[in-house]
Amino acid sequence: MQRRTIGVFGAAMLVLATAASAQDRPDFSGKWTPDAEKSAAANPGMPGGGGGGRGMGRGMGMMMGPMTLTLDANTLITERETPNGSMKITYKLDGSEQQVQMGQGTATAKARWEGNTIVIETTRAFNGNSFTTKSVYAIEGDYLVVATTSPGRGGDGPMTRKQYYRKG
Repeated sequence: MQRRTIGVFGAAMLVLATAASAQDRPDFSGKWTPDAEKSAAANPGMPGGGGGGRGMGRGMGMMMGPMTLTLDANTLITERETPNGSMKITYKLDGSEQQVQMGQGTATAKARWEGNTIVIETTRAFNGNSFTTKSVYAIEGDYLVVATTSPGRGGDGPMTRKQYYRKG
């Protein structure tokens, strides 16, 4: 009888720990406005405005315009205004592979929680090759920070660019 009580108690503690962990996650929801000065300071030597080779510039998490994020237990929705109109993407946060519409093309994306961050890995085709970018969404103080790592150019190693946003 005592072993059964200990087993039930242990299972209950595991459930409570998992629930507490999920509750500690930050809420990324809201309208976020880029902080160009802070972003430029975090990315010395990079071209202004989020350039980058292989067509990865503004379309891969490095846009300078505002974005709205909506988050629930299972999904993250990103909405942005682009030169080609509004772009809305819904990511399932279970790590499964899904097809997403990005601009005029499609990409394969996997999104998941890693601790207190959301990680989105996106694979796209460009000029007959595929490349994968990894965007990590995190809260740092009053800022939403999106760190996007993409393949380097011409054999260079990967490069990471941080974009800072303020709520509002």
